[in-house]
Amino acid sequence: MIRIDYLNHASVLIEIENIKLLTDPWYFGTCFQNGWGLRYDNNKAIEIASNATHLWISHFHSDHFHILTLKKILEINPDIVVIGNYSYNFQLNNVMESLGFKKIIPFAERKEYYLNKNIKIIRYPTTGIDNMLLIQSVYGNILNYNDCNLPSLSRKLLSKRIKSVDIILTNFNHAGKLLVYPKKDDAEIKTKLKKNFKNNFLFFDVKYIFPFASYHYYKAPESFDQNSSMLRSDELLDLDTRILDVKIGDSLVYSKKDDLIAINKAEILENELKVLFRETKYQYEDIEEASKAYCKTLRSNYWIFTKLLPNFYIEIVDLKVIVNLDAQRGILQTDKKHNIVPHIKVQSESIYHWFSTAYGTDNFIVGAHFEIANKNKIPLKWQIIFGILIDNKLSVKSIFKMLFSYKGIQFLINRREEIIGIILERKVNADYHD
Repeated sequence: MIRIDYLNHASVLIEIENIKLLTDPWYFGTCFQNGWGLRYDNNKAIEIASNATHLWISHFHSDHFHILTLKKILEINPDIVVIGNYSYNFQLNNVMESLGFKKIIPFAERKEYYLNKNIKIIRYPTTGIDNMLLIQSVYGNILNYNDCNLPSLSRKLLSKRIKSVDIILTNFNHAGKLLVYPKKDDAEIKTKLKKNFKNNFLFFDVKYIFPFASYHYYKAPESFDQNSSMLRSDELLDLDTRILDVKIGDSLVYSKKDDLIAINKAEILENELKVLFRETKYQYEDIEEASKAYCKTLRSNYWIFTKLLPNFYIEIVDLKVIVNLDAQRGILQTDKKHNIVPHIKVQSESIYHWFSTAYGTDNFIVGAHFEIANKNKIPLKWQIIFGILIDNKLSVKSIFKMLFSYKGIQFLINRREEIIGIILERKVNADYHD
């Protein structure tokens, strides 16, 4: 028998025999620089998580790697065994040790690891930081496929390797700023989300589909209106008879032998959605200095290629200025008489955090801390690409180093299906983001 308790967002407790594997705990607070909140509070999540024997974090995004929740888990369950992803660009096992976890097992890419004699796991990496987890046992196979944005050819190739799956867990909502201007109709966005959700499991030989990892909401005032275009899980049920009607707080029991699945329902009320109020106003000089340091990082990672970046105009609303982000010199104020239309609008606090904090671009984009103000999104997209590749340690400089390292070459080989799909389909992002 397999039991799955749905604790919150991307966090489940999977129980098989004497193994209780906890994933991606985020049970309270916010993430992405306060850009996201939880749609639901499950008061039983911490109590259930206290019984976990093992913990696996899929990737470093703060809705999965939520430090405050992890510290609480450590407090109530100090003997939990961490299955720490070990990759060329990120070593989660080292970070978990720094948080105070004592029992840590490095978990390499595409290598089998036995939790006991009857249960094994294998991790398939995607992009720079995301991962899917395959759990195999005589009781059934489970594929945790959250935030894995892959071209269709890549999914097809991986499905042949993974073969049959009893239960696939996969996300169904947008997770970051929608790069659209003007705003699209909610119904149109939801239609794209449904298509993307179906594509997640299209090529896999799967019995049941478990929708999850999509119960956040946007707090940033610039993107609060995106909440109305997010799907509820019950809006998915008509897409495929294999989709389970499961929500946060529910638990299910699956018997492969009898091919039976039972869901125990819980009643959890939705939280009030609250807009983020930013209290701090940064001075222009502080942002200017932070931008120079950020642009220095850009140049060190992309060398001469930074000269190819187009003009990118940003209106800092609370400072009442429009600046151009110049990769050679940082932000430069524009002359008001030129009547320049900015590409995005931001608050001083948001742009300062973008330039000055670790993984700043990732937090800025996924946290959706800006408003799109121009139909021309090309300059914005180039800034996103350059910045996120640095955050994921996949910049030109990083790739160049990989090519002269055995571990770096192995990193690329381990993503071979994804690389083939990107090259042949020329597709790197989900359809719903544009």
